[in-house]
Amino acid sequence: MSKISQNIKRQRIQKGLSQEELAQKLFVTRQTVSNYETGKSNPDLDTLTKLSEILETDVETLLYGDTACREKKKFRRDCGLLALAAVLLAGVIFALQHARTMQGITFEISIAAVCLSCIGMPLLLALFGFSGTGLILGLAVRRKAQLPRRVLIRRILAAVLLAFLLWSALFLLWLSGHLPFSWLSAAVGRIYFLTSISTAVKYLVGAAAVAAGCLWRLTEK
Repeated sequence: MSKISQNIKRQRIQKGLSQEELAQKLFVTRQTVSNYETGKSNPDLDTLTKLSEILETDVETLLYGDTACREKKKFRRDCGLLALAAVLLAGVIFALQHARTMQGITFEISIAAVCLSCIGMPLLLALFGFSGTGLILGLAVRRKAQLPRRVLIRRILAAVLLAFLLWSALFLLWLSGHLPFSWLSAAVGRIYFLTSISTAVKYLVGAAAVAAGCLWRLTEK
C-alpha cells in the first residue's frame, strides 16, 4: 500500500499522459495528481477505480504494482531464502553431528542440540520447502508456462509427494536391511545420520515441515 504513489506515476508515464492530462480526465487539479504521486495523499476507492479505467489497468496493479514486477521480486527473494536455508541447514547438521560426537564422549545431553533438532531443523526445512517451491514457480513463470495455476500447483504437490514416498520406501528398506545395492544402502544410511534423524517421528516431522513450507508458498498471493 505504501507504493501506491509510485504505481500511479509509473502507469501514467507508461500511458503517455502528463499530470495535467490525467487531472483533466479525473476532474481534479494537477496538484491533486501530484499529491497522489508524491505520497502526500492517497486516492479513495472510487478514485482508484477511475484511475484504473483511465490508465487501462486494474485497481490491484495500482495498489500492489505490476504482476511481472512482483513475480520478479518474489523470485529474487526465494533464491536468497533458498541459499540462506541451505547454508543454515548445513550449519545445523554440522552442529548436531558435533553435538552427537560430544555426547558420546561426555554422556551429557546438550540443550542447544535438542533445540536445534526439535525447533531449528523443522523451521529451516519449512523455509527450504517455501523457497524451493517459490523457485519452481518463478522458473515456470520465466519460461512463460501456459499451464493454469491450479494444474501447476497439483504437479508440484505430486512431485513433492512422489519424492516423499520414494525416500520413505528407501528409508524403510534400509531399516529392514533389504536394499538391493550396497552403495545405495550406504548412501541412504549416510543421509540418515547426517541429517540427525534418529527416529521415525523426527523424519515425519521434517517431511511435514517441508510440506508445510511448500503449501505456505503455494497459497501466498
